[in-house]
Amino acid sequence: MSAGASFKAGDKVVHASSNQIMVFLKADGEDAVCEWFDGKKNNRDKFALAALTTPPQRAAVGFRVSGRR
Repeated sequence: MSAGASFKAGDKVVHASSNQIMVFLKADGEDAVCEWFDGKKNNRDKFALAALTTPPQRAAVGFRVSGRR
């Protein structure tokens, strides 16, 4: 998803300037309410929807795709 894309509750999102991975809770106008953990502390704040994207997907470790059987 690109910046400003629509997200649904529970989606993982990343803030463009901090690379902090957060959980999208809900949209509030042009803002998004997100939650994340910093050690043991639970944080919640609003961010501009345009500043959020989805985190890059990691490849599965230990699996190899091959045409052989």
